Amino acid sequence: MTIEEQRRRWHGELPPRTRQRDRQQSVLYTPDDVGTDYQRDLSFPGEYPFTRGIYPGMYAERPWRMIQQAGYGTSDQTNDRFKFFIQEGAESASVTFDMPTVRGLDSDHPMAEGEVGQVGQPIDTLDDLHRLIDGVPLEKVHIALLASHQGAPAIFAMFVEAAVQAGYPPEVLRGTIQNEFLSFYQALPRSTAYEPRSAVRLVADTIAYCQEHLPAFIPVNVTAEIARELGATATQELAFTMANGMAYVEAAIAKGADVDRFGPQIAFYMGVHNDFFEEVAKYRAARRMWARVMRERFKASNPKAWRFRVHAQQNASTATAQQPHNNIIRGTVQAMAAVLGGVQSLDVNPFDEALAIPTEESNRIALRTQQILAHESGVTDVIDPMGGSYYLESLTDRLEAGAQDILGQLETWGEGSMVAGVLHGIDSGYFEDVITEEAYRHQVAVEAREKIVVGVNKYVNEDEDPELELTVVGLELEALQKQRLAAWKAARDDDLVGRELARVAEVAKGEDNLIPAIREAVRAGATLGEICEVLRQSFGLWRG
Repeated sequence: MTIEEQRRRWHGELPPRTRQRDRQQSVLYTPDDVGTDYQRDLSFPGEYPFTRGIYPGMYAERPWRMIQQAGYGTSDQTNDRFKFFIQEGAESASVTFDMPTVRGLDSDHPMAEGEVGQVGQPIDTLDDLHRLIDGVPLEKVHIALLASHQGAPAIFAMFVEAAVQAGYPPEVLRGTIQNEFLSFYQALPRSTAYEPRSAVRLVADTIAYCQEHLPAFIPVNVTAEIARELGATATQELAFTMANGMAYVEAAIAKGADVDRFGPQIAFYMGVHNDFFEEVAKYRAARRMWARVMRERFKASNPKAWRFRVHAQQNASTATAQQPHNNIIRGTVQAMAAVLGGVQSLDVNPFDEALAIPTEESNRIALRTQQILAHESGVTDVIDPMGGSYYLESLTDRLEAGAQDILGQLETWGEGSMVAGVLHGIDSGYFEDVITEEAYRHQVAVEAREKIVVGVNKYVNEDEDPELELTVVGLELEALQKQRLAAWKAARDDDLVGRELARVAEVAKGEDNLIPAIREAVRAGATLGEICEVLRQSFGLWRG
């Protein structure tokens, strides 16, 4: 009797409810479900196609980089939180920015009122960056700037200039800027942003600039995590991430950048959702897909350019305001999935993030979650311990196949160009439609209790009223930020600023790399809002 015949016999003996539990997948997997060729599809860690990990030793050599996220109030407060993370054992820190900064507005802009420092760090001037990194050992601590959207180019230029003025040569600077525009057009099409083709140009310019001047810096963290937060499936997140990465590489090559030189500087940012095995498989599929894309499509000959380096962060949408301590368990499960998936760095969200800016104590618990996994759980003893699982390998193949179908459609629309295909998908509303559809399906399933969310639609405690310490950012901090901005403007040479901003406008209308001009404007004293306004005037605005 064959394995398949034995499985059918066994399946017939299952209780009906178990047999019909999920019609999309089996409840048991065998060798017949796996069509994987070991040498072609898996190989060894550190070897093409990197399915089992991008480094030979992986966590057996050293654990993943442990990151915690900060960003609120003033630069001084965020700097204090950075130093707290370092004291508690974090190797990296990431900073998120408030909504005015993300939108490229200064803190004194009328549309910034009431929003300054509320959900992230405000950045107006070079002085804010100096305050942010003051006393932080940049030669040891990796700083991740979670800047996407309009403010990203100015924040990047300010960070580089502040670090250089602090005594760090550009070539030794390590860090990351998210610098991801396409994900916003895909997931938040109603937001106002630069015209998409111009935004892709900004990313390509940053890649080319870092290739020449900041070889250790990551100029873009490619992502579709926003889409996942808003409802996209794991397959869609995987496909959109690949598509965006391919688009940026294509654009950088068109600008004359060398794929073998900048390829190793490309990194990725993906979420971690609740389906444990699906998340593990997602990262393994992503590594294999990217390796093949870089070697076969873009003809990269440098093996380091084939590596899919990925940072993972718990999807905020999985956290609940109800029974918030449950988020500690969710964070632990998701962190384990990311680690077993072979990520290079990880950020576990504090349990109170669904309610407010996390406290030091909730941040400490989140960091300890990673540290316990690394030092007590045994997950670092064996490389890719889940490799070879019939279910996992089958799921990895299935995710890859689904993502390839989506990429094929985008490529057809673009007539071979992934930049054109992604832009067509944005212009046609494709991304918005599929994300919205999946979000609707999920919500219907939750309301029908087909999907259980503990504490929300099952095991609900109506009398629960947890007493939690919450971080509150007062409006007095907005006043302080405005005072600092006014003092900065009063002390600078306005004529010099005007000349450098005019130069940014001139370069923006041509084809030259914009980053040197933006950096000169920063050095002259231009604010983030002023630089972004010049880019808005030069590029035009896109409103979906």
